[in-house]
Amino acid sequence: MSPAAPGHAAADRHGLVLAVDLGKTGCRAALFDEDGQRVAEATGPGAGGIADRDGLTAARSALQTVLDALGCPPRSPVAVGVGLAGLAQARDRAERLAGELRDELHATRVVLASDMTTSHAGALAGSPGVV
Repeated sequence: MSPAAPGHAAADRHGLVLAVDLGKTGCRAALFDEDGQRVAEATGPGAGGIADRDGLTAARSALQTVLDALGCPPRSPVAVGVGLAGLAQARDRAERLAGELRDELHATRVVLASDMTTSHAGALAGSPGVV
C-alpha cells in the first residue's frame, strides 16, 4: 500500500474502502474498514446520468454531498467504487471523474461501473439471471 498523502494520517486511510451507488433519484455511500465492516454511511440527492448535458457537474455535486457527510477527506479511502448511469455513453467524462476522485481522496484505486452492471450485481449477487 502506498503511504498516506501529506496531511492525511495513515490511520485514517488504512484499508478504508468507499462504495457509492449514484442513482438518478438518490446517492448512497458506505465506508468500510479493512475487515469489511461498515463504519459510516451517507445518503444524498441523485444525479441524472453522466452522459447528460450537465451530467458531470451533477454527479460531482451528488458525490460531494456524501463525501462531506462521511468526512472524506481527511478520512480518505484507499479504494473507491462508484456505480453510475450513463457510463457507457460518456467514457471521457467518466475518466475525468475517476481522476478527480483519485486526486481529491488520494485513493490508490478508483473504479467506476455502469449502473447496468451494479444493478445486476446487487440484484443477483453473482448468480445468473436477468435484471
